[in-house]
Amino acid sequence: MQRFCRFLVANRRTVLAGLLVFMFYGFPSCYDDEAITNTVEIPCEEIIEEDGMIFHRIIYEGEEYNPWGFVPNSNPYTGFDLTAPTFLPPNNLPEEFRIDSLRVHLKLVKARIPEGVRLWAEPFIILKINLLEENN
Repeated sequence: MQRFCRFLVANRRTVLAGLLVFMFYGFPSCYDDEAITNTVEIPCEEIIEEDGMIFHRIIYEGEEYNPWGFVPNSNPYTGFDLTAPTFLPPNNLPEEFRIDSLRVHLKLVKARIPEGVRLWAEPFIILKINLLEENN
């Protein structure tokens, strides 16, 4: 410790100049020009327009994430995830449509997921949602 203190005292001008240079030029700036000018593109693979039913899937009781899904009438063995927090916007499925067995017409865009990621269903971004008259 004494050697370090002696070094600092003996070379105080060099150390202070180095600290000043590092303070002004060594730290990254909080302001990033590229972040403002670049636009973000949402990767999309396919657009689907389907009639079907919204359902609530309970994975585990008391679990924070219990997803909402969509089953199209054309293929009842297929499920689409409408609330995947990692791949979809937070309010992808509005609260007023979070009713189990609600019949709707959806226009969806398939969201891309990285290779090797396993999900219970493919995530889709909702572009348009309409209630079907069968619900009344």
